[in-house]
Amino acid sequence: MNNVRSLCVLDLQAAGMRSRRSGGMAKEVTIVFPHTLGQEEARLRVADALERVRRNFAQSVVTSSVTWTDHHADVVVGALGQDVQAQIDIEPEQVRVSVTLPSLFERLSGRIIDKIKQVGRGTLQIGSSGQG
Repeated sequence: MNNVRSLCVLDLQAAGMRSRRSGGMAKEVTIVFPHTLGQEEARLRVADALERVRRNFAQSVVTSSVTWTDHHADVVVGALGQDVQAQIDIEPEQVRVSVTLPSLFERLSGRIIDKIKQVGRGTLQIGSSGQG
């Protein structure tokens, strides 16, 4: 298991992890997932994971969209009249996920971040089919 780089780095300002409020209304969190899969394999796994998450939460989410441009995805999930936005950048050795949470979801931010970390780790593990 030495080759598995499932380490997740949460980027918050002073220590590699960043949490920022945009205009006092939203909270932005960036999570970095190092990987050794290569950029194409990582992109395929992330795209598959996004589709699985979309299907699993279809009943509780009003709207969702994923727009890919090369190795970058813009994700919008709408629930309770609010949009959660994310940008995903697939790089050769890491995947960077930046999520903007409206203030309505601030109390759930810990759970949302934990779920993103869980899915991201499982998706990018070597030897995994991305079913995490």
